[in-house]
Amino acid sequence: FVASAGGIINLAEELTGYDRSRALAHAARIETTTAEILDDAAARGVTPQRAAEERATLRIRDEGTGRWMPGDPAAWTNGQSLTKLRP
Repeated sequence: FVASAGGIINLAEELTGYDRSRALAHAARIETTTAEILDDAAARGVTPQRAAEERATLRIRDEGTGRWMPGDPAAWTNGQSLTKLRP
């Protein structure tokens, strides 16, 4: 997950109108998020992968409700149809 995070952040920026400073700000949070997941995994006695997957599931449930479902292409386009790969 950590190795892919920067690429996913960059891809999301490309789909919504690239803003370098916003992409860098999001990427800067990778270290903190990773530390939180490792701490959570250790505290609960689960693998870091399980802690990360559970965190992602909860985030999708809590932040995605009513707006989009996993796999919905409108999730990255503010509800608009995706008409081209790069704005």
